[in-house]
Amino acid sequence: MFLTVGKSIAVAALLMALRWQHSASWRFPLGLIICFGALLAVVQSYRKDKFRWGIAFLVIAVLFNPFAPIAVSGIVFLIIDLASVMIFVLSFAGLHKHALPEPPSY
Repeated sequence: MFLTVGKSIAVAALLMALRWQHSASWRFPLGLIICFGALLAVVQSYRKDKFRWGIAFLVIAVLFNPFAPIAVSGIVFLIIDLASVMIFVLSFAGLHKHALPEPPSY
């Protein structure tokens, strides 16, 4: 539950980053939220043995690291931000572990 809420907050922060991508005052707090949400998703993916998801979220955490920001142009930031939103949204279904069906009892 905590991981899902953390990822949901990161999606909201990514959508806000689309709006305020040129504002330097919002860059640090939004980057912190997105990086933290991506690290939560890394933990969730490794707990569920979904290592490719973990690598994808690790890349997002590095790209949105507020302590060592990466300088990119506006269009590149837009592409990274939209791809990150898509990865986060798809992870809600991709990291959901389905319960195994009960074996029939005879």
